[in-house]
Amino acid sequence: PNPFYIRYSTTNIDCLHSYLYPNINACYFTNFYFNPTTYYAPPGVSIVYQTAYIVDQNSTSDKYFYCLLRNIDANLLTDSLLFFTIKHVNYFDTPTLSFNTNSITIVADSFQHVGIPITIINPNMKPLYFLIDTIQTSATYPGINYTFNNQKYGYGHGISHDTFWVDFINTHLTGDTISMTFALRNDSVNSSPDTIINITVIDTGSLMVSFLGAGLSHLKSDSIGYVQVYTSSFAKFPISVDVSYLTGNAIRDTDFTFNDTTIVFPAFSFDTISLPVVMLQDHRSQGNTQVVLQLTNVSPSNLQYGITQYTYIIIDDEDSGLVSGVHLISTDNNIKAYPNPFDNAINIETTLTKYNINITNSIGEIVYDLVDQHGNLKLNLYGLPTGLYLVRLSNGEYSYTKKILKL
Repeated sequence: PNPFYIRYSTTNIDCLHSYLYPNINACYFTNFYFNPTTYYAPPGVSIVYQTAYIVDQNSTSDKYFYCLLRNIDANLLTDSLLFFTIKHVNYFDTPTLSFNTNSITIVADSFQHVGIPITIINPNMKPLYFLIDTIQTSATYPGINYTFNNQKYGYGHGISHDTFWVDFINTHLTGDTISMTFALRNDSVNSSPDTIINITVIDTGSLMVSFLGAGLSHLKSDSIGYVQVYTSSFAKFPISVDVSYLTGNAIRDTDFTFNDTTIVFPAFSFDTISLPVVMLQDHRSQGNTQVVLQLTNVSPSNLQYGITQYTYIIIDDEDSGLVSGVHLISTDNNIKAYPNPFDNAINIETTLTKYNINITNSIGEIVYDLVDQHGNLKLNLYGLPTGLYLVRLSNGEYSYTKKILKL
């Protein structure tokens, strides 16, 4: 509390002072050594550490000594004498190992990593080692339903907290609910009853078969495009699904060819299957057309569907006006958009004093939207997927939409 440094020192009281302290039996240099030190404390609150080193760890009885804290002038504190106990070599106090909970329930595919908290209380100075073992399970291990690190853990004196991680994988392989029980094991006595934890994984039959996306656009001159079908996870059984033509204004075997087929995902596989849609060069100007494909008859029948329809847009590049360089998006010379096709950005030039602009993809989703704009704009569209987009400008009295192509 003073505006200047104060001096204080530490020293020890050992077996030489037993006539003053009858319970002192630890001797300096024989059982421990402790360097008396003088410190200078600045104004305010400060902390220093004084280390006592144990020399004799083979004693069969407990040893005791004091650490004394002294101020040259005065000390207002009463706790300036610290009692040290050196436990004998065979001393052992019962540790406590426990899971912080004894039951966890999760839904398959809702979690990939599950953390199980553990508390370790080690009252001894020696490291405490333990293992976590699987003692009962209906799941397949290792590497099929779950994995975990069953290495030996070691913790020193005091209270420690850690997290034991179980990684759940391929939970669709179960086909039903699985459970597993883990146990804390160590070479010593454990005073805690919470050494067993049960984990239940509920399988909801959520394995899904789906198109990869809802649609995509392709130039007719690209010759072949691919539609992809996938399953959301592994399965312990084969999965089949029919992929067939549903509808569309594109003429089959004139604008394109697609063979209706049944695709099969083998058991224990995790893959995406690509199906070709072949464009035909009919050299006719027809405008853009669409092909809609569908997924049906998934087997086993209790599996879920994801996206069941895929819209395949065929861009007729003989009539689309999709050329490089500056292109008018309107016969009104007051509005321009370029380049078209574009790579990362497009420029909008207009003399409109106030307007709204939005861009939609081939399935009608708005991917860019701005309101109350004035004059020219440069739109950064770097992150958009390749395909056909529609740009629409409107100001209440005037509205115009034009196709643009992202390369």
